[in-house]
Amino acid sequence: VPQNRPLIDPSTGDVIGMPTASPAPVVHPYLGFVMEPGSEQPTRRGDVLRYSEFGFFGDEPLLGRDEDVAVIAIGGGSVAGSFWHNEQDRLAEALATLPQFAGKRLRIQSFGLGGYKQPQMLQTLTYLLSLGAQIDLWIELDGFNDVVLPAAENLASGVQADYPRSWRVLSAARPPEALTAARATLNHEKTVRERRRAWVGATPLRYSAFTLAWWDTLDRRSEARMSEALDAVNDIAMSIRSDVSDDERDAAIRRSIDLWKNASIQMSRICEANGIAYYQFVQPNQYYAGSKPFSDEEKQKAIAAGGYAPVASAAYPLLVAAAEELRTEVYHVSDLKMIFHHV
Repeated sequence: VPQNRPLIDPSTGDVIGMPTASPAPVVHPYLGFVMEPGSEQPTRRGDVLRYSEFGFFGDEPLLGRDEDVAVIAIGGGSVAGSFWHNEQDRLAEALATLPQFAGKRLRIQSFGLGGYKQPQMLQTLTYLLSLGAQIDLWIELDGFNDVVLPAAENLASGVQADYPRSWRVLSAARPPEALTAARATLNHEKTVRERRRAWVGATPLRYSAFTLAWWDTLDRRSEARMSEALDAVNDIAMSIRSDVSDDERDAAIRRSIDLWKNASIQMSRICEANGIAYYQFVQPNQYYAGSKPFSDEEKQKAIAAGGYAPVASAAYPLLVAAAEELRTEVYHVSDLKMIFHHV
């Protein structure tokens, strides 16, 4: 949870809102999980993103057909979600120059969530279409979660590779008491924090330096308690992990590559059958050898000896090869592994 401050209207100096704590994922019967519908997510930029009633960033999906609108869907994991948040205006500006979008209002929709991996994006596409959602262009930005998380997380937790991440915890009928307590702490502190922020934002005392200092002190305490609770949740998740041999890891990577490739093919075919343009991009990753030069600061912050690093280093060359196979088969797949080669 980032350090948050009141949102200030620069023209008046008024407090216009308070960022809320990060929401929790909830189990979804078809997609594995989505984020808490209607909840809000603070960002490092200080603004707040709202999750729709479908549990994805932004507006509700457009159900039905509007000929004056072109719907561009962005699918994938957290990188896709961040791309939607940070670059959707530039994306819309570029797409507006294409003849097929002339005279149309572009609606950029996010269907990328942290930890999403195939077949969740495939299921998301078919779920939306079954509800009658309009989609004119689907941009898939993925790869890392799909080939790293199955071996790095699912396998070690005794969960089938194609299941959603953290599925043992998400699906537990009776979660461990410590996990229940940690979640209760998170929910309690979130509620207290939101009520306190709403009160500060609504009272004339928001102009008082003392009030804001008092609020800031209490808000930091809530943030610290929430951080401790999140650490407890992560510790519980780690406690059910087991050691994985190199052979088991490599087999899981190969299975995940096949799953990613098959799901990508099915998404392309489904889009073609429904008149949807489909373009897929393999996201870059720092553990692909030679993909970019690193500053000393980047080496400290972005390079690890353990964690995802061994799996990513082993999986990415296979992912790149699978993407090349799809390209050879005339699927619209672009490999972005070297996009930061000179950056």
